[in-house]
Amino acid sequence: MRILCFLLFFTIQYACAQHSVLNSALSSSARGLGQSGICDLMAISGLMNPAHLSAIKQHNVGLESYNYYAVNGLYTFALHGAYKMNDNSGFGVNLISDGSPDLREWLFSFAYGRKLGAKTGIGLSLDYLQTQTPESNNLHNISFEFGLQTQLLPSLLVGFVLKNPIPIKTSSLYPYPVLFKAGLNYKVYDQLQILAEVHKQGNQKTSFHCGLRYAPSLPIAISIGMNTFGPSLSLGASYFLKNNIALHTAFEQHTILGISSSFGFNYLFK
Repeated sequence: MRILCFLLFFTIQYACAQHSVLNSALSSSARGLGQSGICDLMAISGLMNPAHLSAIKQHNVGLESYNYYAVNGLYTFALHGAYKMNDNSGFGVNLISDGSPDLREWLFSFAYGRKLGAKTGIGLSLDYLQTQTPESNNLHNISFEFGLQTQLLPSLLVGFVLKNPIPIKTSSLYPYPVLFKAGLNYKVYDQLQILAEVHKQGNQKTSFHCGLRYAPSLPIAISIGMNTFGPSLSLGASYFLKNNIALHTAFEQHTILGISSSFGFNYLFK
């Protein structure tokens, strides 16, 4: 039994490592939407797309915690903050830790977003990545991320995110994969949004992600989603308290590995 548990833990840990820390920049809100969210009207940071920083309304800080399939010690933790510089631009900082005590990746980034006219926002981030492995010294590299979000129609947002477009590989730098995401957000009406995206990371297969968010009242939002990467189904909820606190939770059901849970907290400065 112990051998089976060890093999399961190793399999999950190896599978999670294939995601790379570049793909760990996911909010709990996004996980409830099938891991989509690069075009999100509710985004308040640059965690999902640095272009979101061009449209933030308030300074804010946030925490994210995600556990892989209820495995002890295998999790993602993120700390992020966003600073509204003026009506057209914002600045963000993200710190993400992903993996286990034996195999762990870190990402630290500075991001900037700015509006290009009334309907389009762009963003750019500079990332430092580090991988801790039990059999070697720490591996590290730097990467760039570019994001765009634009409103094509009153009810339609489209955008994309490109991470690590030019992988750098030397004898001392570890090559992280390219990650590309493209998608849309269609607002059916004020309380209902549909999000759909395609993701491509390195030499992995293209995955499809979609989610539906329903906000029956101002302080509450409910979401469901699915993606083909697992594949997995997801369910999420958000609650907004006193106009400056946002709580998010999400649960993802992998068809083989089981349930993962995610929790997020945001504080918005008035």
